[in-house]
Amino acid sequence: MQSQLYISGKLNANPEFFTTPKGKPWARILLETELNRPEGRGGFQTEIVILPVKCFAREAAAVKDLRPGEEVSIGCHLSATKFETDSGELKRGVQLVADSVLKRLGANAEGR
Repeated sequence: MQSQLYISGKLNANPEFFTTPKGKPWARILLETELNRPEGRGGFQTEIVILPVKCFAREAAAVKDLRPGEEVSIGCHLSATKFETDSGELKRGVQLVADSVLKRLGANAEGR
């Protein structure tokens, strides 16, 4: 079984670039998107959510020229994380890892 997520939104900040311990490039982007959920009275509540996404290799190269406000669609998967606190407690989390990054062209970007 494989899970793939597709998320669209706009870049919230400039990408941050790093190098893995093995010398491979990777980047972190902040993707701003909307969460729409039922509010219980027949309507919907909209909330802005900012998601950190890790981009490795080809995807890190794909985000190098992106700037805040540019719209993208990202195919990604979930990656489990775990770490031990100073008190010895094991904590678990999840992160989004990009598998594909596509810059979305808006109506005013046609013809470029």
